[in-house]
Amino acid sequence: MKHKKLTKIVLVLVISIMVFVIIGIVIHRKRAYYYEDLFSRITPGMSKKEIVAIIGEPAYADTSGSEYDIWYYDVPSLFSEMPSCYFEKKDSVLARFWWENIDISLPIDSMRILGR
Repeated sequence: MKHKKLTKIVLVLVISIMVFVIIGIVIHRKRAYYYEDLFSRITPGMSKKEIVAIIGEPAYADTSGSEYDIWYYDVPSLFSEMPSCYFEKKDSVLARFWWENIDISLPIDSMRILGR
């Protein structure tokens, strides 16, 4: 009697875990497609205002370079790349956009400290 009850509890627990895993995968895929679609709209020649209207303000901007100002955007941790917008100094037109490889084991604050 106790064995059947324990078996039912374990079965319900396993099914519940499987359902949560499947839901999690679906949610992450939707988020991935959302960000891919959002950033696919960005093309060289766009102004800073146009970019902000589409994807919002950057997580942070690096203006210390001699050639480019770089805007970095946060995306969910399921990506191993970070979208970056490059603007030539004293220009508001996008010169280059790409997804830079990042170490997703480091939090974004660590990347700031490392100068990335």
